[in-house]
Amino acid sequence: KIKYDKRITLSGKRYLNGEPVTGDSLIPMAFVEQEVNFFPHMTVKETLDFQVELKMGSTLKTQAERDSLVNELMGQLGLTKSANTIVG
Repeated sequence: KIKYDKRITLSGKRYLNGEPVTGDSLIPMAFVEQEVNFFPHMTVKETLDFQVELKMGSTLKTQAERDSLVNELMGQLGLTKSANTIVG
């Protein structure tokens, strides 16, 4: 939680089913806090690899498949250059 401070602003974009919601809307919106699941001593790549292993488990038959998925995720998230950076 962040204490109110007039120097801090919150901005973002609203989407409903993948479509941008513009202007005022009568549709109720909410901010949903996300759970943080990482170990501060691991790199970005190790963290994603660990999460993929937990979530995908036996559906990925080989290490090469898992590596490919992790690399694809890093690319989609713009984290490829940070792959070997410690998360915490």
